Amino acid sequence: MKLFKSALFHLLYTAVVLAVDISQDKIKEEVGDGGSNTVSFSISYANDYETVCFPCAFCEGSSVNSLFNPKGPSVCIACGSDENSCNQMVVTTSFKTPCVMKYTSFTSHDGEESYDPDTISVQASEDYDAGSMTETWSTLMSSSSASVFKERNTLQDVILDNDTSYNHYRVLFRLKDGSSKISKMKLGHYGLIQAYLKTYSVQLYEKITNQKVLGLPSFDLTANWVRGTKGATCDQTCNPLGKSCNSEKQTELNTYDKMKALMELMDYTCTLYMSRSYVGVPCVLSTTCFYFGGDSRGYPDNGGKSSCTANQFSNHEPLCYCD
Repeated sequence: MKLFKSALFHLLYTAVVLAVDISQDKIKEEVGDGGSNTVSFSISYANDYETVCFPCAFCEGSSVNSLFNPKGPSVCIACGSDENSCNQMVVTTSFKTPCVMKYTSFTSHDGEESYDPDTISVQASEDYDAGSMTETWSTLMSSSSASVFKERNTLQDVILDNDTSYNHYRVLFRLKDGSSKISKMKLGHYGLIQAYLKTYSVQLYEKITNQKVLGLPSFDLTANWVRGTKGATCDQTCNPLGKSCNSEKQTELNTYDKMKALMELMDYTCTLYMSRSYVGVPCVLSTTCFYFGGDSRGYPDNGGKSSCTANQFSNHEPLCYCD
């Protein structure tokens, strides 16, 4: 499957000249190859133990094409239920030219929730080879389908924890555990290619015009971050929302750049940024913003991780990652 530059260039050129007076030569210079790329797809099946298993199969009337077609019907996968049966469908997308995927999108199928996947995971690799058994994969996101499909049969953007250019991306759909002789899973649309094109188009537009575009779901970066009340713990902040505190994510908020980016997205003004590791960090105190790291200043810490259960100071508002 080839993504050609002509249509994309025409769209970008039309949008740019309507917004700002820039010469066509300037646009051509910035566009370069126009994001042209070659993409291939493959389907495989796996189990939790990474051993050989009896593969799943598409139900009658279903095909892989529907998975990538936003207007196509839902896809049905049937697997056996004994211990030798596969319980995961793996969709691998390979780009000839590596790219940084910051997000992708999913749409649930149009039927009962009981046929949703149990979990959905997105991974990336730089050394994947279809015939190799030694490739390495990095997990960019993993979540229950209930967390991904907040609305039925509606496009949902999912942020990927990624700043690296990869050639290969794969999504793993895991079936729910069942006791029937045949387990089935239904899927809607998988929008990785649309996300690639949208990301490239928006970034190129901003590069040419120096104007920000509300074209990417960057606002979703704050969807899980909640600023608690003064003195509250993150458990006390997340639990009333029906969510759980994620200490690992809070610990990863560990640089000035990450903290600054998050605060800007949350529309919060920080005049001073500092790193601390006592319990309750990351947090804010008026216009001073604390990201995780550095020393604890003699106060209790949590063994090198952000705490979900404690807050050292009654006037600090915790920044909590709620799953």
